[in-house]
Order: sequence, then C-alpha cells, then structure tokens
Amino acid sequence: MTKLGFVRRAAIATAIVAASTAVVVGAGPGVGIAGAAPSGLPADASVFVPVRPCRIVDTRTLGAAPAAQRNHTYEITGHCGIPGTATAVTATITVTDPPAPGYLRAWATGDPEPTGSFLNFKTPRTSTTGSGPIPLATTGTIDLRTYTTTPTHLVLDVTGYLLPLDTAPTAPAIDVVAGAHHSCLLRSDGTVACWGDNDRGQLGIGVRGAARSAPVEVIGITDATQIAAGGATSCARLAGGTVRCWGDNQTGQLGNGGTSALGNPTPGPVLGLTGAASVSVGARHTCARLAGGTATCWGDDYWGQLGDGNVTEADEPVTTPVAVSGLTGITSITAGGNHSCATVADGTVRCWGANDLGQMGIGGSDLDPHPNAERVLEVIDAVDVVAGASHTCALIDAGSVDCWGSNADGQLGRQYVSSGATPSSYPVTGLHDAVAITLGYAHSCAVRIGGTVVCWGDNALGQLGDGTTTDHNLPAPMTGITGADAVAAGNEHTCVLVAGGVIRCRGTGWADPVPL
Repeated sequence: MTKLGFVRRAAIATAIVAASTAVVVGAGPGVGIAGAAPSGLPADASVFVPVRPCRIVDTRTLGAAPAAQRNHTYEITGHCGIPGTATAVTATITVTDPPAPGYLRAWATGDPEPTGSFLNFKTPRTSTTGSGPIPLATTGTIDLRTYTTTPTHLVLDVTGYLLPLDTAPTAPAIDVVAGAHHSCLLRSDGTVACWGDNDRGQLGIGVRGAARSAPVEVIGITDATQIAAGGATSCARLAGGTVRCWGDNQTGQLGNGGTSALGNPTPGPVLGLTGAASVSVGARHTCARLAGGTATCWGDDYWGQLGDGNVTEADEPVTTPVAVSGLTGITSITAGGNHSCATVADGTVRCWGANDLGQMGIGGSDLDPHPNAERVLEVIDAVDVVAGASHTCALIDAGSVDCWGSNADGQLGRQYVSSGATPSSYPVTGLHDAVAITLGYAHSCAVRIGGTVVCWGDNALGQLGDGTTTDHNLPAPMTGITGADAVAAGNEHTCVLVAGGVIRCRGTGWADPVPL
C-alpha cells in the first residue's frame, strides 16, 4: 500500500466520492446511476452518465466578457470527470447580466453551426438560463457564440455525459492511492483514472490546469497492475514490469532523464527500468522493487533517500534509476517525505535518507543524510512498511502495527503526543488485527480484519473520517465503512475502496466532515 503526499499548503476542494465505473459516478449525496439518456441527445451515444452539477466555464473569472458574434471554443473533457470518449454533455448555460438582448448557439467544434439557438435572452440586465444537450467534438470541445451587440458573460455547468456503449468503463476499481492533493484508482481491466489537483499534470490527462472533482482517464494506460502516488506525481507499474510516471518532475522523480518545473501531464516510461515488481512515489523521489529482490530509486537525493551510498546537491537530482546498495531479498519498498524504507525476507526493516525526526527508526535522530540502508531497531516479522512525511509504520505479520518518527499530531498511535523525534518503534495502541496500512502527511490509517478502517493523527479537515475535526492519537473508527479492501492517505484526505469497487473519500476542502 503506497500512499502519501507531503507538500503542505492551503486546503482545496476535492471529490468526496470517486467514481469507479460507468454506473456510479457521482460524489457524496446524490450519487449518480447511469440510465436512459435525456431526449435530444445523440443516438450513437448509448450510455448516459449523470454527474453532480459541475461548473466548467465562468467567463466572469477571466475578466473581459467574450466578444459577441465570434466563436469561442471551450474544453469540456477532462473536467468534472468527463472522459475523452464522451460524445455529448447535458449542459446548463447562463447568460449573466447581458447589456443587450440576443441569443446564444452551442455546437461541437468543427461541426456546422446550428440554425437554432440554445437560449434567447430578451431583457437587458436580466440573466437568462437554458438547458439541453450539446454534442462534443472528438477533441472534447464545444463552440459557443452570442448574437448580440456587446460582449456578454457566460456560465456553463454540466449535469451528465454520454458514452458509446463499447467504450463505457465497466471494470470495477481494485485499488486506490493518494498523493498530496490528488488520488488515483486502478481498475481490474488495467486502466487508471485520477482526480484532484492537476497543476503539475499529476492526473495524466495530457494537460495541466484546473483540479478535477471526479475521476478522469489517464492517457495510454491499459495494462497497469499497480499504481502509486505521492506529492504531485503518479506512477503505474505495467504488466510487463516497466513503469510509466506523470506529474511533477522538478527533481527528476519521473525517471525520464530530465527535469521539468511545470511537470509532465502525459505518462512516460522510466528509462532503463525493467522487471519492476512494485513502485512507490514519495514527495520528491520514487523507488521500485525489482523482481529479483533488489531495488532502485531516482529523484531528489539531498538526504541520501535514493540509498545508493551517495548524496547529491538539491540542484543536481538523479533523473534515472540507481540501485539501492547493500540490500537483497526486498519484499516491499516505500518512498516517504525525504526517506525510504524496505522490508526484507527475514522480517526486518531497513531505512535510509533523512532522520531529523527519527523516521529511520535507528534509535536516534540527527540532521545528517543517511545514504545507506540501516536496520530499524526492534522490528521483526514485518510484512509491509509505509513511509509518511516524517513518520514510518510497519505492518507486523500478527496484525499489529509498529510506528516511529514524528508524533506531533499523534500519528504514531500511542498514548501521548510528542513534539520531538521518536526514533524507536512502538506498537500502535490497541491495534492487533490490521491487514493493510497507509500514511499521510500527519495521519495514519489501517484496514482491519472484517473490512473496517481505523485512523489516527491529524484530523483538522476530517481526514480521519470519524465525523469530527478532532485529532486522535489513538486509532478511531472511520464511520460508515464496511467491506474495505484498501485505504489511501494523502496530505489531508483519505480514500477507502469498499466492496463493489466504490471509493469513498474524506478530508481536504470540506470545512465540516461530509458523511460517507
């Protein structure tokens, strides 16, 4: 289970429930169910998918109003969870406070302009709204044009979209991961969809820009077997053992041989990497476990978090994979804020990188880089390890969880909160039946036998999912969750995959916790 974010910033709005199939695509209350298409939609689109009303265009936020009697093209797909295969949308368009009367036409970019109007606005300074279907161009865009004497502001909301029957995603979600402020799901057919922030291209839809409040399809990924997210970067391990990554690449964490201040919004291969068994994405670096039990890492190496025995300057990141030295028999690997850890076949845990808050678990803390793997003290029989921003937890074979590192928000799950380093491992209090763990920036969660979820740590935005915004230093049940298969924690949100391939999320962007 890989799941972390780590770049602190102000909270943003994020989807509360992520769609995993064509038939459940809504968010929170009012989940949409696919059904018959409204009248007037193109006959060749046979699956109608309603969504919670979602704003795509509001020209008032852009300053000057669009010029009258000119075509204005707007991108529709990739927003509000609308996939690139959509053939039409149901839309509501409002002409706001028009200076003069007129009418508006809407059509698919590249098609002939229709002779009929989408809406008429007859009274100056009176906003007018019209609703109806609008076909989409193959580029996912539409054209709008007002016939009036002066520029007029427009607002466009969508309430659903149409898919050809043979392209509608029907495979259920089988895993979910979380970065700092975005999340991704993996479907059983090997496709991937993401939602949330997209400022660095971390959604993998070919463009950077506005956040998406519902899942959008990642371009070109059809045979993924595992996914990972961290910071503003996402990766997928493919069936053949290669890895493709997208998003933030300021420190070379995409492994493509270069860096990019803006990020790469289209998935690309990690150079020279074959035989990958799993991949983990940290805040600014990435690691992969190889099929033979060794590992490789790339990206930021200022604290030695790549584990190759070297340290590089911040302005000289490692942009292609380098081997983690001195480790064999690796059974799992995790990349954290500025450190990395791995479990090995004998049940011990080894960590490397930063240790300023004791996140390496070696019995002390310091400000020196640790570029070689060192053993975590007193941890035995570990089957998995997950690194957070500055804390680390190991899942023990018997179902307990041991944690170490920062405990400023109670993220280590023990009786007392402490502001300093906790460099030695201790069991999470009262947790004896965990089957999976995940760590966010300053909170932790576990799936228990039976499919319930418990979380502990920072809860300022309701990310623990217990219906409050009160921090918990001991595990607290996430309300309303049964049948959980996986859990993923980001900076300030948590997502849970439950039976049936449905994903439910809590946290970031919601002043009051929203019921699952």
